[in-house]
Amino acid sequence: MMTKDEHKPPTVSLDELDREAIAALTAAANQLSQALALLTKQLEEKYSERWMTPDLAARELGVTAKVLDYWRESPEFEHGIHYRSIAKPRAVIQRWQYNVPQCRQALAKPPEKHKAF
Repeated sequence: MMTKDEHKPPTVSLDELDREAIAALTAAANQLSQALALLTKQLEEKYSERWMTPDLAARELGVTAKVLDYWRESPEFEHGIHYRSIAKPRAVIQRWQYNVPQCRQALAKPPEKHKAF
């Protein structure tokens, strides 16, 4: 038969549990912080490569910036998908950026799939 003392779980002080919990939470917070920093870096790289100034986009697409202006006015190119304005609200002069992969995709369609002007 077991004695009363043999049924008791080992005692751990509250301070020791607090230290362990704080250490575990700190480690988890550090891991989350590192994961968030990595994700932020990946997103910045992804979107900085996608959206380009007219000159860079034109060079990537093998056309001139004037051709990009023409395409921007066509029904094939949609604001927010193929191009976007980066000008401040109420700016007189518009500043554009182009999403090169989306532009390539629109231009790769066969002529019969293009929208008419």
